[in-house]
Amino acid sequence: MDIVIAKQRSLAVRRRLKVENLDGLIVTGTENVRYLTGFRGHDSWALVLPRSVVLVTDSRYTEQALGECVGCKVIERKDTLAKQVARLLEAQKGITTIGVEDTCPVATFAAIRKALTVKVKPATNIVESLRQIKTDAEIRLIKKASKVAFDAMEWALSHLKPGITERELAALYEFRLSAYGATRGFETIACFGPNGSRNHHQPGSRKLRKNDMILLDFGANYEGYISDTTRCFAFGKPSDHFCHVYQTVACAQKAAIAAVGAGVKVCDVDA
Repeated sequence: MDIVIAKQRSLAVRRRLKVENLDGLIVTGTENVRYLTGFRGHDSWALVLPRSVVLVTDSRYTEQALGECVGCKVIERKDTLAKQVARLLEAQKGITTIGVEDTCPVATFAAIRKALTVKVKPATNIVESLRQIKTDAEIRLIKKASKVAFDAMEWALSHLKPGITERELAALYEFRLSAYGATRGFETIACFGPNGSRNHHQPGSRKLRKNDMILLDFGANYEGYISDTTRCFAFGKPSDHFCHVYQTVACAQKAAIAAVGAGVKVCDVDA
């Protein structure tokens, strides 16, 4: 993320805050913090103030934050997040009402409210509403995440042989992702044979057998953008029943893709 994008995003948030009658926002969601600052670490908050953006982190992440953050000031906290943020906000002039993202734990929200003299309000869907519409650059990253996932899985599948376990196949895929500068988007699902009937099966010690059906649900996290793909195929000769079910699902998928468009409801695509 460059400085121009960082400024555009913070400006867009401030416009939303004005509509919500908020003078600032405490951003607690990890994805939202990264979206606004470029910081990839954890246990840190971003403050969107009238004229600046501040990242509050701790000593574990200070060096990382200084290297990753764009268009914002980095502050290493010496107290709890709630107390440190309260001190920063109290030093700001013109702030009467502050919003706190709904990803903030209830106890922490209560601590913030107790520490501040200004009005504190829950804030919902402010940064998320901006993230819903992707820029061309973001779309390219999503496509890259999808390509990386397919390339890594293709490599993993080249190691298929009778006797390999579900767990080993999933591990091969996730290992290969690292070569492309990515991590898994979520827990990889690899199912052999009858295990494919389990929607969220955890890869186990089940070994691959000839003519097994294989179901894979995999994704890649590339620069914070995540792909999600499910594929099913046969290791050997597929049965007539498998072919029938496969074609039925493939036809339904094509119909759903054809129905997608701007303004179309998800429920209508599903129908």
